[in-house]
Amino acid sequence: MSRVPPPPRGGRTPEGVPECRRAPGADLPDPTWQFFPPPWRWPEILDPRGYTWAFWRACLINVLCCSGAAAFLLFPKYLARQGMPEDGIGLVEASFWLASMAVQPWLGRRLDVLGRRRFFIAGSFLMAAVSFAYLAVPVHLATMVPLRAIQGLAVATYLTALTAWVTDQAPPGRLAEFLGIFGVTGLLGATLGPLSAEKLFKHVGDPGLFLGSGAVCLLGALWSPSLRDRLTKVASSGGVPGYWELAGSRNMRGTLLGSVAFGVATGSVVSFVAPFLDERHLEGVGILLAVYALASGGTRIYAATLADRLGPSRVVGPSLALQAGAILLISFLAPEGWRAMPMLLLAAFLGGTGHGMVYPALSALAVHRLGSRFAGTGMSMVAASADLGSSLGAFIAGYLVRFLGYPAMFISMSLLVALAGLVFRFVEERSTSPGKAHPPEPPACPLAPVPGLEVLPAPDQQGQVADSLGGQSCGLTVSVAPGQKAANLEGAERAGAEGFKGLP
Repeated sequence: MSRVPPPPRGGRTPEGVPECRRAPGADLPDPTWQFFPPPWRWPEILDPRGYTWAFWRACLINVLCCSGAAAFLLFPKYLARQGMPEDGIGLVEASFWLASMAVQPWLGRRLDVLGRRRFFIAGSFLMAAVSFAYLAVPVHLATMVPLRAIQGLAVATYLTALTAWVTDQAPPGRLAEFLGIFGVTGLLGATLGPLSAEKLFKHVGDPGLFLGSGAVCLLGALWSPSLRDRLTKVASSGGVPGYWELAGSRNMRGTLLGSVAFGVATGSVVSFVAPFLDERHLEGVGILLAVYALASGGTRIYAATLADRLGPSRVVGPSLALQAGAILLISFLAPEGWRAMPMLLLAAFLGGTGHGMVYPALSALAVHRLGSRFAGTGMSMVAASADLGSSLGAFIAGYLVRFLGYPAMFISMSLLVALAGLVFRFVEERSTSPGKAHPPEPPACPLAPVPGLEVLPAPDQQGQVADSLGGQSCGLTVSVAPGQKAANLEGAERAGAEGFKGLP
C-alpha cells in the first residue's frame, strides 16, 4: 500500500500519479488574504464551478419556505389580540421549539438511511398545511399548542433535510462554502417574511398572516419535488450507528458544545434585547435585526470559503468570541445617550458577523467528524443542539434578569459564551490530538497524503479511492487503462476525489 505523493508546483504530474487540482484560493501568496481577500480575487475564491441549477433551485425554494416560517414572528401578536395571556403565549411558542428538538434524533438516522428528498418535500407541504389550518382553528391553548408543535416538527424536518441535501451537492473542499451561500437564502427569507407579513397584517387583518405564509410555503413545496437526491440511499440501514451513539462519540463533543454555545448566545439576545431597549427608552429593535441580518448574510458571502481553507474548528472559536463581544456591548448601552445607537449598531454588526461564520462552520465540522455517509445525522445534531442552547439561554437569562437586572445578565451571558468558546478549543485539541481515533480534517486538495486516503496499486492498474471525509471508504473502484482517461469521473467526484483525471 502506497500513498499518493502531492503533485509538484509548476511541473508535470509524476508518471502513474493522478493529477490533483488545488482548491480555489489555495495559491494566495500571503496568508493575510485568507482572511481579507481583495475584491479582484473574489471570482477565484467563490468558484462558480459546482453551483448547479439544482442548487440554485434549492436556494429559491428555501427563500420561499423560510419567508413563510419567519412570518410567524408576528404570531404572538396575533395570540395577544385574541386575548391569550402572556404565560399561554409562552407555552405555545415553547411547544414549537420542543417539537423541533424532539424530532431530530428520529430524523437524522432516517435522512441517512432513506435519503433527503422525501423529508424536505413532506416538511414543506406540512408547513403550508399548518399555516392554512390556523384560519379554521379557534384560539385556545388546547388547540394552539399541538398545532404550533406540528409546525415546529414541519420546519425542523424541512430545514434539516434540505441542508443535508446541500451537503451532498458540495464538491470536496467546498462544504462550508456551499452551506454558507445556502444559509444566505434562509436569512433573506427571515428578513422578507416578517416585513411582508406586517404589511398583510396591517391591511388585510389577522387572516393575512396565515394566507401569505401558507401561499409562499405552498409555492416552495410545489417546486421542491424537482430536486433529486444524488444517491438513492445514502447509507444502508444495517450499517448506520445509533443517533446517541454518534452524538456521544469523542469526536462530536466539540461540535455539540459549539452548537449549544451558539444557541445560548442567540437565545439570550433574541429573548431580551427588546425589553431591555424599552427599559432604556431606546428605539432600535428593527435596526438591530436589519444590521444583524445584513452582517450575517454578507459574512456568509464574503467568508464563504474561510472554514474550508482554514478548517471549520478554527473558525468556531473566534466566531463565538465575536458573539460574546456583541452581548457585552449591549450591556453597556446608556439610556437615551448619543452613544447608544452607534454602540447598538456595532453590537449588531459583531453579532451578525459571528452568526454568519459559526453556523456553516459547525455544520461542516459535523460532517467532517461523522463522515459524508452520516451528513443527515450531523445536521440534525447541530440543529438540535442549537435549539437546546436557545432554550437554555432564554431560561438562564430570564432568571438572571429577575435577580440581577439586564446589564448584569448580558455581562454574565457574554462571559458564559466566551468561556464556552475556550472550552470548545480545548475539547477540539484533545479530540484531534495524536493517538485519538479521529483522523485530521481533510485538506483542500482531496488527494493529498493524509491518513485514510491511499491508492491501492494492482497489476491491472485498478485503485480504490478512500473517502477522506471521516475516514470512511467509499468503495469506488476506478479502472484506468494505459494511455486512457478515467472513465468514471462523475463517480470519482461524488466519492470525494474531485480533480482525479486519470493517468497520463
